[in-house]
Amino acid sequence: MNKYLFALSLLVFSSISGAATGLNCLEVDKMGSGEVKVCAIQSDRDLNDFYQQLLKKLDKQKVSFLREAQRAWLEFRAAQCNMKSLNTTNEKITKDRCEIKITEIRARELEDMLSKIH
Repeated sequence: MNKYLFALSLLVFSSISGAATGLNCLEVDKMGSGEVKVCAIQSDRDLNDFYQQLLKKLDKQKVSFLREAQRAWLEFRAAQCNMKSLNTTNEKITKDRCEIKITEIRARELEDMLSKIH
């Protein structure tokens, strides 16, 4: 039950915090652990929102290409961040920060694709 309440409060905090504090999650290396958690939630939410919006606007063939690209991108993100975190002082936080930065970039790419659809 406590884990559920914590996750819910973190989600509410992230939706308020991102707008209120103007967090730039690309600068996650300069953030404390609380802000990193907020950015992780915010980045994943943005990525998923743009992805879902794109799926609704693309024709069947383009949806297939997008899904294939997204699966490959997920594998790339995991491999890239695993590699970057090797032999660092804190492998977990290094990996988390890497994933957030790469996710932020991908979310902006999807947002850009979405803005170009008529």
